[in-house]
Amino acid sequence: SSNPIAYLDLKNPVIPCIALIRSLGFEKPIYILNASKIETAWGSFPDSLRFEVIPVESRFENPMLSRIQDVHSFSKTLNTEYVLFSDCDIFWNQMPHIPHCPGKKLDCHEFNTGLFCFNPHVTEGFFNVWSANLKAASQSPRHSDEIIKAYTSRSRVQDEAVYNYMRVTHTGLFADAVEYLPDLY
Repeated sequence: SSNPIAYLDLKNPVIPCIALIRSLGFEKPIYILNASKIETAWGSFPDSLRFEVIPVESRFENPMLSRIQDVHSFSKTLNTEYVLFSDCDIFWNQMPHIPHCPGKKLDCHEFNTGLFCFNPHVTEGFFNVWSANLKAASQSPRHSDEIIKAYTSRSRVQDEAVYNYMRVTHTGLFADAVEYLPDLY
């Protein structure tokens, strides 16, 4: 096959990550939101590791700007109280302690959007502000420059810069203290 083989993709090591977390006893559903335009050969891994690949259409040219919105949109279709998002390059060496965000707030691991948790049914305010900031950054060079200069060392707006900008400008949308859910497994 000329399609990239998922378990050989060293930039996106999703198969080893899922295999590792499954080996630790994590039995909750796992979904891969795939925004890639390139078709990937998944082989038998979705069945053997019990995950589902969901194709998504990114709202922005840069899928990294759209991923938090994509996760939120998809999560509203699930019957669950919380969603844990984890980048495909986060490896677990023990059973994860999943942060629980009470109320209408979102919690990320420090200032990194590669690991975050939220309740998809009550965080609408956060995602409305998030979407407004992305739209403003994509349409206003001034807003984009403000986010870039203050909240990232990169040359373009990325989701972590928007997240850090919002932590300063909209503090009420974030969890103040992280609680942990002990009964996930």
